[in-house]
Amino acid sequence: ANNLKNPDTIEVGQTLSVPQAEVKPLPQEAEVQPAGNVIESGEYTVQKGDTLWSIAVRAYQDGYLWPRISEASGLKNPNLIEVGIKLTLPR
Repeated sequence: ANNLKNPDTIEVGQTLSVPQAEVKPLPQEAEVQPAGNVIESGEYTVQKGDTLWSIAVRAYQDGYLWPRISEASGLKNPNLIEVGIKLTLPR
């Protein structure tokens, strides 16, 4: 909507157009309940099939909190997590 050359960089005072967003339905119960073992510690080692969403559901019972894990773990690209890396789970 703003034709940004680099969407990762915006300037202070820059005016941005915010398009009308579609209202998303709430996740189904199966998507918000922990799938697998609940994670109680402050650190987690990524297993095959994990996503930040699924880890956040197991750690916080809220998948929308995945950015906390990404930021605390210093992930450069939260879309790419590798098996075996250790993530920090802020408590």
